Amino acid sequence: MKDGKKPPSDLVKVYHARQMVEAQMIKAILEDGGVPAIVGDEALDQLAFGAVSVRSGLSYDVLVPADRVEEARAILERPRGPDWTCPKCGEKIDGVFDACWKCGHERE
Repeated sequence: MKDGKKPPSDLVKVYHARQMVEAQMIKAILEDGGVPAIVGDEALDQLAFGAVSVRSGLSYDVLVPADRVEEARAILERPRGPDWTCPKCGEKIDGVFDACWKCGHERE
């Protein structure tokens, strides 16, 4: 949603990340697949107050327009590598990622 347009208020959560970096990576995967996405905290900044409730406390929810949910889920369900543990920091990484979201070390 980099074009400056206000996102629709009918957003649906398609992923909940443990960290903001993970949420940003999922957002990038969806956008690379052609599905516009925002992270919950961005939604709070971009939507009118009360238009959508995306968090209680910190939220790393990845949201997409309601009419793109199936497409987003299909992208996220594509075959992927196995989950792995980062050899640098020990973080457990979802198999969809080729780099650690905690320290940036690439999968070996």
